[in-house]
Amino acid sequence: MRAEIDCVAVTDHNSGAWIDKLKSTYEKMKKSKNGGDRLHNFRELILFPGVEISVNGGIHILAVFDPDATTDNINDLLAKVDYQGNKGESNGVTRKSGEEVVRTILESNAIPIPAHVDSEKGLLQAESTTNRPKLDPTTIRQILEIDELLAVEWRNHETQSPVGLEKLVSRKTKVLGSDCHDFDAKNMPGSNFTWIKMANPSLEELRLALTDGNYNSVRLSYEKDFKPFKTPKHFITRITIDFARYMGRPNAEHLSLSPFYNALIGGRGTGKSTVVHALRLAFRRMDELRGLNNNSDSWRQFKRFSEVPKKRGDDGAIDLKTRIEIEMMCDGTEHQLIWSRNDNSLIVNDRDEDGNWHKSNSQIVTNERFPIRLYSQHQIADLADYGRQALLAIIDESAGVNQFKEELQKEKRTYLSQRARLRELEGNLVNLPEIGRIHESLKNKINSLTQAKHAKTEKAFHIAKRQDWEINLILTQIIAISDEIESLAQNISIDDWPKDLFDSDSIQSALNWRARLDELVVNTKKELIKLAELHASKAHLIKKDSWLINWQQWRENIMDNYEKLKTTLAKQDISNQTTLDQLIQKRQETVEELRQLDLMIEEKEQLELDIKSQLETVQELRTKIYQKRERFIKNQLSDNEYIRMKLIKYGFEENHLEISLRKLLELEEDKFNDDIAKLLDVAIRNMYTDDGTQPINGNRDISMEAIKQSILTRDESLGLRFRNYISKKIQKPEFVDHINCWFPEDDLKLMYSRTSDGMNWTSITQSSKGQRSAALLALLLSIGVEPIILDQPEDDLDNKLIYELIVQQIRENKGRKQLIIVTHNPNVVINGDAELVHAFDFRKGQCRVLLSGALQEEAIRKEVCNVMEGGQEALSRRWARLRNRG
Repeated sequence: MRAEIDCVAVTDHNSGAWIDKLKSTYEKMKKSKNGGDRLHNFRELILFPGVEISVNGGIHILAVFDPDATTDNINDLLAKVDYQGNKGESNGVTRKSGEEVVRTILESNAIPIPAHVDSEKGLLQAESTTNRPKLDPTTIRQILEIDELLAVEWRNHETQSPVGLEKLVSRKTKVLGSDCHDFDAKNMPGSNFTWIKMANPSLEELRLALTDGNYNSVRLSYEKDFKPFKTPKHFITRITIDFARYMGRPNAEHLSLSPFYNALIGGRGTGKSTVVHALRLAFRRMDELRGLNNNSDSWRQFKRFSEVPKKRGDDGAIDLKTRIEIEMMCDGTEHQLIWSRNDNSLIVNDRDEDGNWHKSNSQIVTNERFPIRLYSQHQIADLADYGRQALLAIIDESAGVNQFKEELQKEKRTYLSQRARLRELEGNLVNLPEIGRIHESLKNKINSLTQAKHAKTEKAFHIAKRQDWEINLILTQIIAISDEIESLAQNISIDDWPKDLFDSDSIQSALNWRARLDELVVNTKKELIKLAELHASKAHLIKKDSWLINWQQWRENIMDNYEKLKTTLAKQDISNQTTLDQLIQKRQETVEELRQLDLMIEEKEQLELDIKSQLETVQELRTKIYQKRERFIKNQLSDNEYIRMKLIKYGFEENHLEISLRKLLELEEDKFNDDIAKLLDVAIRNMYTDDGTQPINGNRDISMEAIKQSILTRDESLGLRFRNYISKKIQKPEFVDHINCWFPEDDLKLMYSRTSDGMNWTSITQSSKGQRSAALLALLLSIGVEPIILDQPEDDLDNKLIYELIVQQIRENKGRKQLIIVTHNPNVVINGDAELVHAFDFRKGQCRVLLSGALQEEAIRKEVCNVMEGGQEALSRRWARLRNRG
């Protein structure tokens, strides 16, 4: 219980004496716990009675019975195998051989499992030097060739099968136990365990799981990175549909989901697709259907579903009262989405620590916040035909590229704004020569109006005026310091303690200490106020400082001399006072203008450097986007034997580049075809190896730059009409900026293995529609960790493709992402190894979830056989132990 084991097989040596005692004690513990007693670590267990039999030949074989079995069943088995020795000890062996013991266990409706086969007393002990079996190989084969022998207990994962027995051993499921003998730390119960997939633990479900085998329904605790209870980052936990036209009346229909693989089965018209459409509405994923093809079957079907019928014969499965609730776990946080048809509203709730829902602070529903994937087979077919860019968008979402794309757009806007500012500066600096000339002219005129002997007086006057302004400014600042000190005093404070945290019952010393702190703050404020008053009085005295008074006297003398100069000039009739003042004022204005223009020159020089750096930033970000996409694809598909995907920087088809270029140049299709071809010709050739097959990403940026320069320089090899067209476009400076930061979108090359074994790779473009859809579907199952919802993905696919591509990808990916698949194909459900099956039916005008459960449950298996074509055959193939298994 402390190790949180759910089921325990109790297999004492050659005895079942403890079985009834343990069962009795467990029931007393359970009754005591239910009665309110505090039993530490108590949790429910299921005991599988069993026995470890010492078999003639020196090997041990386990026999595991149904939980209902008793000590008597164990004793009966020991009698049938003719065990010769004391019960509970290993001082004897059976008279029957190992093969006979296994068959006797099977006849007793128990499961035989050779114990610790790779160690002492094990069936598959091997010599350390040759790795040959220690026991007679014929004896071993007689036991392993029994088809109903499903499993062996394997202790050391590094141990190899004995030479010559590898194939036979590979057909058996490996299990692992603690083999506890003395409750020491090494072999405590739970120290080693086997994870078994069972809905309701029983001998039958255990047998089914062992038949299913390792990595499907059986996992061992020593497996690398095995975390049996780890769930995906995002998964939907519950779907509720209330008051739709054909579902949720009179009571809402609820569908609880596994974090792993959920299969929705049922006949046509039983409501399976209703669940998919409801998810699309709640997550606002309607545009995904429109994005590829407005006339697609998927879009038309969804439109018919989402309408509210006005009369009986109208299309539509939605009512004005329809309400859809989705509960979802995202990164450990539970969310609820509620969609109402009445006002087409969507409310987002979060669950608090008490388990209650409350309205989320953010009501935004985006793909990034609630990541799911929704696809119908028609949608997948559209993606396969012309949806590589849509697929790239899916990759971007899964790989976290969108934030880089947003940053790229932001940096582009910065670049464009910098270029606009540069043009503004260049426009302003056009006047620089003229203002310089005006300044020199004014200077000469003033000089002609004043004699050389007057220049000193004029210069002193201007210096005095500037000094006067600076001194008054510093006096103002000195006086203002007292106000700043007083303001500082008023703003000094420390936070109050939370109410009731330090009440009268708290430790008095803390309160006394706080009182001292408050007193310190008050005293500091008083000292600062005193300091402000002292500074104010001293600042007032500064105005009467003798040094300042001396300077003021000097300034008055300068002013008097200047006034005398103006009077003298007026008497001499050289000019009047207004003319001289105007010239001096005008010259001061031109000096300020020149100073501003000098600042603009500095800004322009710095801006030119910034623009160059900014364009490099844009280029680097575009490269980062490519690199992040490429890393994601490699990480997701590096070991995939069915699908390959290669990211081609800026695309690999001339048509792809042409579309992007025409959009940039605002050119209609089929206009200037020869010129566009010339622009792309050299670039395309530079992008590939000499044989034209492999893209060279290193040359692609150079090729793009060559295209840009050919446009901007209006290369003479281009036609005259096209060059004239570009010349008119360049008259708008923004056009040049957009060309400089133009980068075509990347593209994807998709290939799939025709033999589904990592061999015979074929481009998806050279395959049939069904093959393209199967390959793309396998790809969608492989990438990302978001929940993926598929509506009848097997349509138009043959069973070979379904099994080799789809089923394999389901089984390999359902542990890291939630799958919700609507299907009519039993292979998808059974061979895909669904954790939870939901069977739908149409009764009394309403679609209902007839039952939900695991494939191991008999009722679910019967329902699969009833509603899915070929269901019985698929079940038989899955759970029949074939000789060539493995």
